[in-house]
Amino acid sequence: MNLNELGSSSGLGDSELGLNGFRIKLALHYYNEGAWYALEHIDGHQWSSTVAPGLKVELSLEAEALGWSYMLSLESDFETQIRLRVELEDETDLFHLIPCIIHGDNNCAQIRPLEFPLLTLERSDDPDCSPFWEFRADRSSHPVSMLCCAGGAVGVSVDPYSEDAEGRLIRNGVFAELPNAFGVSLGYTNEPLTYINHMFGPEDRWDYGPSTYDRAKVMSTRGRIHIERGEGRLAKVTLFNS
Repeated sequence: MNLNELGSSSGLGDSELGLNGFRIKLALHYYNEGAWYALEHIDGHQWSSTVAPGLKVELSLEAEALGWSYMLSLESDFETQIRLRVELEDETDLFHLIPCIIHGDNNCAQIRPLEFPLLTLERSDDPDCSPFWEFRADRSSHPVSMLCCAGGAVGVSVDPYSEDAEGRLIRNGVFAELPNAFGVSLGYTNEPLTYINHMFGPEDRWDYGPSTYDRAKVMSTRGRIHIERGEGRLAKVTLFNS
C-alpha cells in the first residue's frame, strides 16, 4: 500500500495520515556532505530529490488495526542515512519517550551539567541540552521513539540492525525532536553528540564525544507506526506490549 492510498499530500516532502482521531505527518530526509535535505514524495512508494538524482528511496505502508507496518529501502550512489520523521499534530501535554534514554526532559532541573542527554530548550550553553537527540536504536531498551499526549501515544519502531550490499552491519537509529516530532533512521548518527557513560567503570564519570554514525549506499529496514488512544502516558504501556 502506498501513501497515495492512505493519505493526502501536504506540501513538498510530506504526507498526512489519520487514525483513531490522531493526525500525523510523515516526512523523509537524507544526509549528504554535512547537511540534511528533505525528500519529495513523488508517487506511490517512491521518494526522491532533484538535487540527488542518484538517490532512490522507497517507503511502503501496510495498514493494521492500530497503525501501519512499513518497509523503508535505499539505493544511492553515495553513502547516506534516511530519517523517517513523524510529526503529531494538534495534540497537547506532549511527552517524548525513547525507553531508558529520553523521558520528557529527563528532569532537566535536577540533572547536573554533562550528566545525561536532556531534550530541552533550556541551558543552551550545556552540550548535554538540545531540542533534538538521535541515538543508536540498540541503546534503547526498545527500538522505538514515542510521543505521548493527553489523548494517548504514537510510536514508531525500527529493526535495530540492517546490512548493506556487502553484508556490512549497519546500526539504525531513533530520535526525538521538540516540540512534536520523533522518528527512526535507516543508518544512524549520534546527534548532536555521542553520550559516553562511565558511571559503572573505574572512572565513574560522564562524557561526550564526537558524533558517530553508520551510513551506506544500499540498505533497508522495517518497523511499525502504532497509534494508541488512552489516558495520556498510560497509553505507552499498550505500545510496549504490542
